[in-house]
Amino acid sequence: MQNNTRYIFCISSGRSGTGYLAKLTGTAENVRAFHEADPTMSGSYLRMIDHFAYSETADQRTIKVKKINQIIESFKRKPWFLSKSNMIYVETNHMFIKTFHDVVCKYFKNVEVIILRRRIAETLKSFIQLNYFTPYNPVSFEWMSSPNAITAAIPAIDQDDKLDSCDKAIAYLIDIEARSQRFKREFPDIPTYELKLEMLSEKSYIQNFFKVAQLNYTEKTDSFIGERINERKRKKEIHGIHVDLTYCQERIEIYLRKAQKKGIQIPTTLYI
Repeated sequence: MQNNTRYIFCISSGRSGTGYLAKLTGTAENVRAFHEADPTMSGSYLRMIDHFAYSETADQRTIKVKKINQIIESFKRKPWFLSKSNMIYVETNHMFIKTFHDVVCKYFKNVEVIILRRRIAETLKSFIQLNYFTPYNPVSFEWMSSPNAITAAIPAIDQDDKLDSCDKAIAYLIDIEARSQRFKREFPDIPTYELKLEMLSEKSYIQNFFKVAQLNYTEKTDSFIGERINERKRKKEIHGIHVDLTYCQERIEIYLRKAQKKGIQIPTTLYI
């Protein structure tokens, strides 16, 4: 069973449509899709990769491998399960690239990865609206790695305590893109599929992605396209923060100029 199972994970910054992507891929035949399956690998696991090299905490973080195996084993007892079917496990968890990509890629065969991007200014706007990297939303620190994490793929323009929340968010978003490129270098044999969030409401775009990724497009897929669920809209209304997209773009440009002066090589794949 394990040899036939495909495992598809997602590289994402968060606030870029991973919940929607899980539901979309879940409409494909033989797919069991999860957004952030337990354990989510946030919190204490995030602090591990903030302060220690991946090699130093790998043993603790293999709990994700064990839990995925338990999920796969539980499927065998389901009435719909067919032993000869090529089952596909999908998890669109933005913690993948931060806290568990290395362990699942080591222990599982047939791993594939979706790189899901959203324009950085739009993602930054969402981060600001939700008070990420501020004391007003302490939960965000359980999910968002420090831009100066030991495991970061690119240096920030300054230390955390010298960056405001906006610059921390920008540095984090750039680091996620740098991590995606480092992943491709470190795991060149793992297939990757690069998607843009705003295109995931277009039927032809999704059909092409399903074809390339060898996912079977179904009637459920067809009926689901275009259904966007922004489950954090209410949270944004509670915070009551209004942010202009132009402001976000200006802050990104200022950050990039500072990075250039410091000789920091920004990934050319950054989705601006």
